[in-house]
Amino acid sequence: MIGKVAVLVLIAVCWSPAAKAEATIKYNHFGPGMVVYWEYTAPEVDTMRLDFWSGDDIVFHISVHYGTQTTPGVLSLNSFLGGSWGEQEWHSSFPLAPGQRTSLTIVAGEDRFYITARAAGNVSQCEYRYRHQGPATEIKGSQGTQKVILGKVLTNYQPGRIVYVHGTAPDSGPTYTMIAVGEPGEPPVQDVAIAIYHDVTNDNVQLFSRNIKNSWLPINGGPMPFSAGQPFSLAITCQLYGFQVAVNGRHFHGYTHKLPIAQTMTVWTRLLKEIENIEYY
Repeated sequence: MIGKVAVLVLIAVCWSPAAKAEATIKYNHFGPGMVVYWEYTAPEVDTMRLDFWSGDDIVFHISVHYGTQTTPGVLSLNSFLGGSWGEQEWHSSFPLAPGQRTSLTIVAGEDRFYITARAAGNVSQCEYRYRHQGPATEIKGSQGTQKVILGKVLTNYQPGRIVYVHGTAPDSGPTYTMIAVGEPGEPPVQDVAIAIYHDVTNDNVQLFSRNIKNSWLPINGGPMPFSAGQPFSLAITCQLYGFQVAVNGRHFHGYTHKLPIAQTMTVWTRLLKEIENIEYY
């Protein structure tokens, strides 16, 4: 069972399901154990929103209407199912003002979403019970979204456990796959046991670790054995002394542990827009 880890923020007014989204991730199996990290700078006007889609339904809608430096904002949670909105759930006293950097972590539990928002040293939490059976397949963030990072919580993590990431490589730009120490927090400040950085444009891979105090020099992994725009399967196996990375069923690289392994870890993928599945064995 996933602890009540975090997240909050977004709109006070329902919006049209056809509203334009700036950040989109396609994922076929968003269900219990999955997590989304969302980051943006709060706008001076308007609202921010994040939506979890399944076909024509919005399984989970978060929207935030901002207050002022002295007036709290309001959070609205809802679902759009079968062509109509359900009953809104309102959460007041949202401690956030325009112009501030905001980060949210949304964790899918067995029967509800756990939401946490962080801004200017303040933390707000709430939860939302599922109204829809079955996984969401697409996540959309409104204009102004700076980061949407998809992840999965890895419980009982130890040598011998394997994480598989199946997806399609982008046509250009960088991608990241990271295994961070502990339950979901803010990826920028979490200890990262291994990060696999893939520069798709120049077909170069680097592997590295980092924590608050240290950032180890990256290891050059050479070219990735798959092409831009093509499907791939990435396997990261935890062993006693390090990680073994395989791509499309073939050994790619080894990486010695730089940080202690915790019983609970989180795998994150960033800038991968089409992810078929993240499996954990």
